[in-house]
Amino acid sequence: MSDVKDHLDELFGIDETEEAEETPKQEIIPAEEHLPAVVEEDSRDRDIEFDYELSRETHRDLLDQGQEALTRLLKVAEESQHPRAYEVAGQLLKNLSDMTDKLMALHEKRKKLEAEAAKSNQMAGGVTVDKAVFVGTTSELLKEIKNIKHEIDE
Repeated sequence: MSDVKDHLDELFGIDETEEAEETPKQEIIPAEEHLPAVVEEDSRDRDIEFDYELSRETHRDLLDQGQEALTRLLKVAEESQHPRAYEVAGQLLKNLSDMTDKLMALHEKRKKLEAEAAKSNQMAGGVTVDKAVFVGTTSELLKEIKNIKHEIDE
């Protein structure tokens, strides 16, 4: 084994003195305690926003690529005058219009989610009535009670 090592050392021009160099000592730093993960309340909102941006970007990229492909395909169809080329161009045109509709539907879904989030935030941060006080005369209070009873009976 040492013959092979000596032969390789000679071949690569390595001296035995170079091997004897010490590697610098590395300090070991102990790991800190692993604390439980803290889940933020708005992580759902960030996920929704991230997914929306990703989906929007993907749709826009596909629309851009589809526009380029449609332009090239129409040139091919025009030069070849082949009916199948025109058929494929028509299908691609339909797919692009469907994708545009999906992009608009994505915007509508986002608006709906934002409205629901605003409504839930308003409800969570809204006023809670513990003790309701009627402001008015006793005769007005009796009329309101009779109206409520009448509505319940119907």
